[in-house]
Amino acid sequence: MKNKILCLTMMLLTIMCSCGQQSAKKEHTNGKDSITISYQLLKNDSPMVKEYTSQEPQYAFNVILQGNIKDTPYKLYQIHVKEGNVERTEIVQEKPCTADSIQHFFFASIMEGKENVRIICNHQEKNELQITIPAYQYILMETYPSIKQTKDEILPLIAFTKGKFNIFEIDGIKYEGLDYCGVRDAKIHPSQWFEKFNIKDYVYFEIDFQE
Repeated sequence: MKNKILCLTMMLLTIMCSCGQQSAKKEHTNGKDSITISYQLLKNDSPMVKEYTSQEPQYAFNVILQGNIKDTPYKLYQIHVKEGNVERTEIVQEKPCTADSIQHFFFASIMEGKENVRIICNHQEKNELQITIPAYQYILMETYPSIKQTKDEILPLIAFTKGKFNIFEIDGIKYEGLDYCGVRDAKIHPSQWFEKFNIKDYVYFEIDFQE
């Protein structure tokens, strides 16, 4: 019976993880003159992955920003939330957007044991970030917004996170599993995930336009 529960729990975890893959190309546009963010989940043999890493990542995304952003300077930040405490680190110093209206940001997660993950972030310069975090059952995941996105806002781009605990019922029996889609699709800002979903340790990345 214990083996059956374990197998069903792992099956639920797999379903929740695959939900992020199936929805990776979803776009969110918030009106005229706003910033549009879309996500392209990359296969390990894609040219973009091969360009930035020789290893096979757990997940890799092309995060695409579209809007009136030509020559707009920006900074990138890593936000580490642990038990509600926030550590904000600048990972890309001020740089101008180089394209007329579309900018691409590459993010990939490479697991290095259960307690470490290496995040590769690339746009104009390559950053490899070594993060100590209980990374088992964590994934690189989209951050969908609930409000209009403009250059006046600091915009979350992507997160490395666990799902929220959920109870599922199969054949009248209740099982616990992790719900990643429920976190992402709630469209709650990542800064609130500890309070809303009790996710105790996670990282997200944001862009701050310097206008």
